[in-house]
Amino acid sequence: MKQKPNLDNLGLGDLVQEMHRIFAEDTNVVKPENLIPEESIDNYQTYMTIINEINRRYRWIKSIGSYSDKELKPLKFLNIKDFNSAIELCWGDPDLEGMPWNSDGTILHVPEGGIKYLKNKGLKFKVIEFHYGRKLEIKKNDKK
Repeated sequence: MKQKPNLDNLGLGDLVQEMHRIFAEDTNVVKPENLIPEESIDNYQTYMTIINEINRRYRWIKSIGSYSDKELKPLKFLNIKDFNSAIELCWGDPDLEGMPWNSDGTILHVPEGGIKYLKNKGLKFKVIEFHYGRKLEIKKNDKK
């Protein structure tokens, strides 16, 4: 069995180049998994590892302005500690790498897909309704 390549230090161009190299060696890697010949399994697994790495790193649209109002979610944190932790995660967590975000110092705006990552980190926040005419309103069911 071949050793899987270390993808940590490869940029997008290098990852794509590695995918092309594998495909040039073995076109079986793009067949449905149940049709891949046994001698191509290692190449297939490496190929899929690269695709998964690209999806992990580059799943976000790069510009926050490219998201619609419906896709962009403003988060109101229940305490400053969780707000600060969220900002730190946006800067350095591998799961959020490349996710665009914006903050006015009290509200964190993230793509809808980022919410589950922040929740999984145990942060306490509410998704609020935000009218981009600069008016901020908390949904009625969020008021205490």
